[in-house]
Amino acid sequence: MMSFFARLYQVLTIGLFTLSQAMGATVELADVRVFSGSNGHARIVIQTTGAIGNLQTSSSPPVGAVPARANLLLPNVTLAQSMPSRLTVASNGVLRLNLIPIGDDIQLTVDLTGARSASAAPLGTNGIVFDLIEEGRAGDPTLPGDEAIQQWTDGLVEAIHWSPTESNRQFLVVIDPGHGGKDSGAIGISGIRESDIAMQISLRTALVLEQNPNISIVLTRNEDRFVSLRDRSRSANKASADLFLSIHANAAESSDLWGVETYSLNTSSDAGATRVAARENRVAQEYRKEKVDSNRILASLEVAGTNRLSAQLAGEVQHQTIGRLNLEYQEHQVNDLGAKTALFYVLTTTRMPAILFEAGFLSNPQDERRLRSPYYQQALAEALADAVETWLAAQ
Repeated sequence: MMSFFARLYQVLTIGLFTLSQAMGATVELADVRVFSGSNGHARIVIQTTGAIGNLQTSSSPPVGAVPARANLLLPNVTLAQSMPSRLTVASNGVLRLNLIPIGDDIQLTVDLTGARSASAAPLGTNGIVFDLIEEGRAGDPTLPGDEAIQQWTDGLVEAIHWSPTESNRQFLVVIDPGHGGKDSGAIGISGIRESDIAMQISLRTALVLEQNPNISIVLTRNEDRFVSLRDRSRSANKASADLFLSIHANAAESSDLWGVETYSLNTSSDAGATRVAARENRVAQEYRKEKVDSNRILASLEVAGTNRLSAQLAGEVQHQTIGRLNLEYQEHQVNDLGAKTALFYVLTTTRMPAILFEAGFLSNPQDERRLRSPYYQQALAEALADAVETWLAAQ
């Protein structure tokens, strides 16, 4: 007959074994898939290694420079080693996903172009469906349903089959968010970085343009990382792009300078253009090493007709953005600095019409406030998209 102490030892041993099993069975976030419909509905599918309960969601509208967001808190979850902490989407109003560790939990934060309601529900033991829907919108039947999702989360299929409406796209536009990584560009009065402003406007412009069934989009960077000026133009050339749009924010020693200007490649049209080009070329070591032969480059562009098309594109972009912004801001008009020319290194080796857009001065208090505003960023993006579409249609 087993003694009391023997039985106690057995119970403790079994209990410790069960506890160690539970501790070793930590639920991991293994994969995330994003499906963004065209009617204001996005469905985010999360694959886990076990069941997760007590899901908490929240959402918020845009505030200042902070975009609209939707959040999902996943309690007692860790990230699988293969999972990145940030995923750029740039599709139908969904900008990016951030996976943020908070104690023993993971918070999934989705940056959006506009506010959406958020809801989440478990699907089986290995999946979660996180739905983001614009107010007043119905569900999107083109998004994957529960059956297809569960087959993927259970490991029965390698992909979730989804058939969004697509058509043949005849134009490819490369959007180049200026600076990034170790090169922050100009720093605003409030501390905002040019690289972040350029990224926000670029993502918003890409989202608007991709709604056009004839246009495909490529971004030279989709996160805060350094890309050399040479590699930016190389990626556009490799993709055989029809148009190259580099987006920046300006800065000057004097806080009195403000306004919007657009550049194509040529010798500088005024002293201000020379200053802007010098600032934007500063990071390009290759520009100084190679001592770019501007006469040879401009002559080749003249023969190809590319500089003429670039100048037309710059004029269209300047006209559209000023018109749209002045319509939006009424009595608080935007300063039209015009379409200009200068020797920007990032434009010297592109083999397609290419321009550089300066969205405003971070060194000017009014311009900087506007550049930090999601409303202003969206107005700029829509104006840029309208200009690109108008110019492409004319070609």
